[in-house]
Amino acid sequence: MKKIIFKTDLDITLNEEWLKEWVRTRKLILKNLGFKVEDVVVKPSSKRGHHFWWHCMSEKELSDMEIVKVQFLLGDCIGRTLVNIKRVKRGYPMSRGNKLFSLVLWRKDPNEMKENFNKLLDELKEGKKLTKKERRFIVRYASNLQKIVEKYSELMKEGQEILKGG
Repeated sequence: MKKIIFKTDLDITLNEEWLKEWVRTRKLILKNLGFKVEDVVVKPSSKRGHHFWWHCMSEKELSDMEIVKVQFLLGDCIGRTLVNIKRVKRGYPMSRGNKLFSLVLWRKDPNEMKENFNKLLDELKEGKKLTKKERRFIVRYASNLQKIVEKYSELMKEGQEILKGG
């Protein structure tokens, strides 16, 4: 038998009762798929949810795409699943690409940025002249929003194609 570790990211924080039920039902899924669960490690994920490491034994060797599929069936985050599918299709091995990120080194407060953007936008509407720094901030913020919308649309399209078998 071969040891395999499936990794999943759940982007919601569950209370203790729900967490126990979540783990129990995932173990049933793994058993139904022919895996023997030896251990489950659960860690908090940046105050947004949970990361899971499912230590299993398998009768057969799994391809990288099969690993991604099992992790998806275990409830892995759809965004992470789509990223892993892209990695596998590009030939990037899951042994190096199957990451869970727990540590956020630095992040701007999105609410503060949104408030600044809205304030400056209102001032623009009122005809106020903005400083060069304020104009740069608006352009960067709007450009980032545009990139996010484009990336989200692209991921949703790819996700639909993948789920259709494309």
